[in-house]
Amino acid sequence: MESLTLYFGAILSIAIYFLFFYKSRTVKMLEKIPSPYQYPIVGIIPAFLSTDKYGLLILLSKWAEEFGSAFTVGSIFGHTVVLNESSSVEV
Repeated sequence: MESLTLYFGAILSIAIYFLFFYKSRTVKMLEKIPSPYQYPIVGIIPAFLSTDKYGLLILLSKWAEEFGSAFTVGSIFGHTVVLNESSSVEV
């Protein structure tokens, strides 16, 4: 029984380690890229829901002018990096 508890504790510790440290590195990388104001948890979903499909293009164009050729948008589903120019992509 002790070895099972030790085994479970080791697996749980490794899972928690990778979950939190991988996420923190990703978030640190994404924080370097500019982004519009994002609400906690829901991110930019309220901004998207308050516009129609043509207003969404205008909103993204406005953000492109404000934040440059690359910016991030986030929501409960994750972060997305928006690239507006082909020169933003490095091969």
